[in-house]
Amino acid sequence: MKAAALRGALSDRARHGLVHVVDNLIEGDTPKTKTALTALREVSQARHVLVVLDREDDVTWMSLRNEPSVHVIVSDQLNTYDVMRNEEIVFTKAAFDEFVARASKKEAAK
Repeated sequence: MKAAALRGALSDRARHGLVHVVDNLIEGDTPKTKTALTALREVSQARHVLVVLDREDDVTWMSLRNEPSVHVIVSDQLNTYDVMRNEEIVFTKAAFDEFVARASKKEAAK
């Protein structure tokens, strides 16, 4: 039931053009909030943005973790509450691929 609710919430956001997938938000090995926020604002101007990262993306995590308008989460922790609470969702490509692979495995197991 939880998976169905998450799929429904993501589908609703996607239907309205509120889900985005980007290659990355920051290049390099140094966390830079200003750079990451500038890249994020090119994708979304929403007041509340959910950024979904893969577990390996420490630089983006550290760059955005203290920004009050951004909620950062890893792909395996994505949940319906966070999707509904934020206006737009921005996935990195790696996080999106992880999420889709995990969802596909669960569907195949049924």
